[in-house]
Amino acid sequence: MGADAGRDFDVISNSSNRPAHGSGASDVALLIDYENLQLSLKRNFDVTTPKMSLIIQEAQEHGRLVLARAYAPWTSQDLSIDAENLYRQGIELIYVPTRKNSADVRLAVDAVETCGRQGNIGTYVIVTGDGDLIHPLNFLRQNGRRVVVIGVDAAMSRLLSAAADEVLLYERDLDPSVKRRALRPAPGPQSNGHQPRGNKQESGIRLNPLGDNPPAETAFQMLRDTLVRRGNGEPVLYQELGHWLGQDYGLKPRVWYGVPFSSFMDEAEHRGIVALTTSGGNSYASLPAQESEEASSEDTPNDEDNDDETGTETGEVRLESLQAEERRDLFTSLRELVNDPHFTYLTFRTILRHLMEHSVLPRLSEWQIRRLLNDLANRTPPILIRSSKTRKSSSGTPYTFATFALTDDELLLNVEMPAVEAEE
Repeated sequence: MGADAGRDFDVISNSSNRPAHGSGASDVALLIDYENLQLSLKRNFDVTTPKMSLIIQEAQEHGRLVLARAYAPWTSQDLSIDAENLYRQGIELIYVPTRKNSADVRLAVDAVETCGRQGNIGTYVIVTGDGDLIHPLNFLRQNGRRVVVIGVDAAMSRLLSAAADEVLLYERDLDPSVKRRALRPAPGPQSNGHQPRGNKQESGIRLNPLGDNPPAETAFQMLRDTLVRRGNGEPVLYQELGHWLGQDYGLKPRVWYGVPFSSFMDEAEHRGIVALTTSGGNSYASLPAQESEEASSEDTPNDEDNDDETGTETGEVRLESLQAEERRDLFTSLRELVNDPHFTYLTFRTILRHLMEHSVLPRLSEWQIRRLLNDLANRTPPILIRSSKTRKSSSGTPYTFATFALTDDELLLNVEMPAVEAEE
């Protein structure tokens, strides 16, 4: 980090200076110093992972995204989960050693090389706060390229900001909810009132139209209509949703109401218009599901255990892959689920659905959570203890399915201790 990084960095995000979409908009390159951003969010807001969907969407606001790369020591166990999810997002993973400035040097070389080789790229969105990148930024601008820097305020180098055409602060211009979460007192491991990270956030944001833009109620109707037409009943990624809203209606929350897209979506959830979830480090929106006690408690042969079904996915996701805060959130959520009087027993599908709907592990995708639950059930001694139950289907045919209980061995649920090794 640059020594000149400081708090309350006063940069105004001016959307009027952005290139307009259309034939005149230049192509965009997105270059991410991933560890720099991840560590900055962790140190300042206790956030385990950045929401990549917000970063990709922001890059798309500046034109057609044709190049996206993230730099980090991807072979480390701590980054294995992130690497899989970024790859699924179409981001090219560039391995760099863990030595100091390795990511800066490789990112700088790629930026200069790309500038000379791909004249179609007119805007570079660089995610970092490190002042060591001031020289490649100056080079890009001297060669007629526009440079947008995304970073965390407390880790943002003032020298770097001076070399950029626009500076966006993650906690202000992309995801203001991280500041609200950071202000909340950290709950104890046994707290019954614990709200896992990524859970529903209070909003109450005022959306006052700028200029002649329509009122917020009209924009929310556009949002609902888009989810009906484009969602097919499935959650929609933020960057996809932002693309359709912009293409179909010209709706851009920062231009219309002066708020980030994520704040607009938080308010939509606050008003009961959408349901938001975070999975695989990405934000999703869907229409609110109709709550039904029968649907959440009754099992059928088609809504069963499936604990060994991982589709075409490969590779393990073990408890050791989680950060300490993620283990705490996982175990707290499992305790609450086990103690919920609404459930007389738990199936694999019930546990999976609970973790997904409440965004308990926002860094993990659905398939990664499936593989993690397999690990909790298959290790020795197990954390999720498997048993079986027999019921009859509506046609009277008996069927057997697996149920799960949480271990009562508190040593296995102690996040401060090293994770238990599974039997080889």
